[in-house]
This record gives sequence, C-alpha cells and structure tokens, in this order.
Amino acid sequence: LAALAFVPASYNVSASARLEGAIQASLVAPADGFLRNAYVQPGDAVTANQLLAELSEDEMLLERRKWESALAQHETAAPAALAISDRGQYIISEAKADEARAQIALIDTWLERGRIVAPFDGLVIEGDLMQSLGAPVKRGEVLLTIAPKGEYRLVVEVDDRDIADVQSGQHGEVVLGALTEHKLPFVVERVTPVASARDGRNFFEVFAKLDTTHDLLQPGLRGVARIHGGEKPIGWIASRRLLNWWRLTTWSWGI
Repeated sequence: LAALAFVPASYNVSASARLEGAIQASLVAPADGFLRNAYVQPGDAVTANQLLAELSEDEMLLERRKWESALAQHETAAPAALAISDRGQYIISEAKADEARAQIALIDTWLERGRIVAPFDGLVIEGDLMQSLGAPVKRGEVLLTIAPKGEYRLVVEVDDRDIADVQSGQHGEVVLGALTEHKLPFVVERVTPVASARDGRNFFEVFAKLDTTHDLLQPGLRGVARIHGGEKPIGWIASRRLLNWWRLTTWSWGI
C-alpha cells in the first residue's frame, strides 16, 4: 500500500457546470408603460429584427397630439409677432416651437423603441411575457434575454479548495444531464478572481470554451465537468482533502 501511494495517476478537478450563451442580450423597457403584446416565450427561436413584444402606445400618442397642437400654435404665433414687429414675442414663439419639435422627436423615438425586436438570430432563454400582458413595466426593466443559437460557453463552479489547481489553458470534459452519453471536451479560458457563495459553499466561476457542438445543446443545461490536472501520486490524490483540512484546523488551534 505504501508503494502504491507513490504510483502516478490522472488527477482531475470535478465540479458542477452549466451551459450559457456565449453572448446574452437583455432587452429592456425604454420607459415606464404597460405591456400590450408578447409574441415569444422562453425556448422560441427568433430571427434578427423579429418583433418580440410591444408596449402600449396610447399615452404616448396622446402626448404627441398635445405637442403637435402646441407646435401649430407657436408656428402661427411667430409670423404674427413678426408682422407687428414684436421681436421679443417672435423669439419666444420660435423657442417654444423648437421645444415642441424636440418633444415630438423624443416621443417618436420612444414609439419606435416600444416595439421590442430581436437584435440577432438566436434563442429566447428568459422572459415569459405571456403571463404579464397588461402589466406595468418600469424603465430599464429586463423583459427578455436572448442568446445566439449554436454559440455557448461553459461555466464551471470550482470549489475554493480546488481552485489553486485550475489555470487557463487546461483541458477537460463535461457530461451534461441531458446528454449523459456524450463527453464534451473543453478548454479553460478564464478563472474569475472573485469567489461566489451559494447553498452554503464557496466557489469560483471558471469560464471554458467547448471544443465541439451538439444539436441538442441549449443554454441552461447543467452537468458535471472534470478539469485535467496532470499526473499526481495516488496517495496525494486520496489524502489531499484530509491534509488540507488538518492544516487549516491545526492553524486555527494555534499549532
């Protein structure tokens, strides 16, 4: 057994992993308003410039008519003031007319942005608006999230006790819950320098790129990844967790 402890074996860092879109575009509400129509649900494939949702335009159309009326009034008042040589009133009327034009242009921009369209071909991964028709939305509120189909990144949640053994450029394999018969190879691209805490554990997010694709891949799939850490003695692999715990415990005791 003592001799066997020094025999080298393949060392792997195992951790849970999830699949995300390589790019995720969040489509937000351009202003406060109400959701009028929604045409897609999570999981739907969309094409660039496809109409996805619409906000209610009633209030903005009323506001536009108000400014159009004000613009017509000021455009009539300006020549009248010029005809009687009232330069001060002419300047005021022109300034108010410019303000009305600016407000109308702003409303037109809002009306255009109130039609939520897809920025690229992809897949809707978040945002079930079908259950929120008629509901109020706030400016900046995320309505939908879209990811390009066929372009993914792997996020591996490596335990903080193992993060020292993970570096950029390492290779590994992941098995996803929906594709247990396939081992998908990947390469580590980046290790985040900030830890996250969830479910009572600390971990670092490691971003990796898949070396292959599969027709059944979808953002949100989860599985288990193994990052290859090279050859290590069997004894070290079997006892590393216990040794690390013992070092930390004795240090906390002041030994």
